[in-house]
Amino acid sequence: MERVDNMAIDVKSQLVHLSVLQELDLRLHKLIEKIDAVPNQKAEILSEVNIVKDEMVALTAEKEANEKEKRDIEAVVADATEHLKTFESKLYSIKTNKEYQAALKEISEIKKSNREKDDRDLQLMELIDAATQKLTQLSTDLADKESQVAESVAKLTAEAAQWEAERQACEAELKAAEAHVAPQIMAVYRKVRSRYVDALAHVEAGICGGCRMKITPQLHIEIQRANTVCQCPSCHRVLCPVEKTAEPA
Repeated sequence: MERVDNMAIDVKSQLVHLSVLQELDLRLHKLIEKIDAVPNQKAEILSEVNIVKDEMVALTAEKEANEKEKRDIEAVVADATEHLKTFESKLYSIKTNKEYQAALKEISEIKKSNREKDDRDLQLMELIDAATQKLTQLSTDLADKESQVAESVAKLTAEAAQWEAERQACEAELKAAEAHVAPQIMAVYRKVRSRYVDALAHVEAGICGGCRMKITPQLHIEIQRANTVCQCPSCHRVLCPVEKTAEPA
């Protein structure tokens, strides 16, 4: 644990300056977090459009595959129908019963196959119609989503610009506040802050407000006297007493 002992330094005043400094540091930390999160937030917003686009691409590919299958089926059925007509036209020229029965069997199989293909053709037609309607709806949804996303991105961009302006102002305030802190105390504060966002912790009822560990009575007395800058033996945060609120008259 480091201590800064210097009778020429007004420790109470320094702790007040450190408190102001920490408030600015915390504000700056939050602003930087917001600014750093902007790219991911924009990407998340834009992904909403990509979700709709991806659905449209997948549905379009499915629709095109069904359309191709439908064309192939119709071509096969057309060929089979022509083949069927040829068979039927030759029925009456067949001389033997065996050949006649074989021809009837083949005609029956062709008709059965055509019926099955017609059923599949109808099913594909329904799927294609449903996909067409869905794509029309998705196209409308995409236009709406793109409008919403553009608005959200514009709002976020404006907020990011505001946060950046606040960050620069906060950094200027921080620099001015640092001038009020003694260099040796600033060195301790910055060293602790490299580990914690809050380098300064209040002590109440003998407990460090940072790590919640109990401090010794002797250290508690030193903190109250404010003749030296004290640090928590456990977490090394700079310690200061809790300011007591005056009781109403």
